[in-house]
Amino acid sequence: MSNATYPADPVLTTTVEHVNTQENRSRNNKIKVLQSMAGIQIVTGIICSAMGGTAMVLECYLSRIGDPIWSGLLFFMVAGIAGSAGTATGKQCGITFYAVWSSLSAACAAQLFGISVYAASQELELLCYPGIDTYKLCTYVIEARIGINVCIAIVSFIALISCLVASCISCALPSPQTTRIIVQATPATMESGPTSYPNPNASFVTMDASKPYGTVEPPPYSAN
Repeated sequence: MSNATYPADPVLTTTVEHVNTQENRSRNNKIKVLQSMAGIQIVTGIICSAMGGTAMVLECYLSRIGDPIWSGLLFFMVAGIAGSAGTATGKQCGITFYAVWSSLSAACAAQLFGISVYAASQELELLCYPGIDTYKLCTYVIEARIGINVCIAIVSFIALISCLVASCISCALPSPQTTRIIVQATPATMESGPTSYPNPNASFVTMDASKPYGTVEPPPYSAN
């Protein structure tokens, strides 16, 4: 029996990297702002569509192109729904789509605002539209047509602000931070311990093919 050195088993160590709570808190606050902007976009889309239909009934100036209707349905409401879905799932692809569609909706809201202001100014100049149905157009109250155009301009301006804010915040939204657990093995160390040798008087089993299987060889003879 003697002492020998042999490698010890590796030791597994676990390292936990703590999450930056300040970054997660900032992300959650921005998510809440995006949810608010998405709600505003949905509301402005519904109002614009309703006012666009009213403007067509009153035959306001440039109302037949239906700009408030398709702007509200295809841009503002779609952007709001995309924002609600993206912030609910928290996936980065949904947030990116919301940022892109909010940018397009902002451009649409800007042109709708310009058209509404121009239409309201034309209502002040043209009391009656020329044409066969001039009598029908002149029977409508001009204040109602001006009021509809002004309301569409106000709603489109609100949609413009909400789309710009949503687009900027979505682009600057940080990725979610998660807790990372790292498990690593400590390098093996050499340890000392007793070493035992076989008994010299022990019997061994031979595997010689010329002898029957299991033949026991006698221990070597030693003269004392």
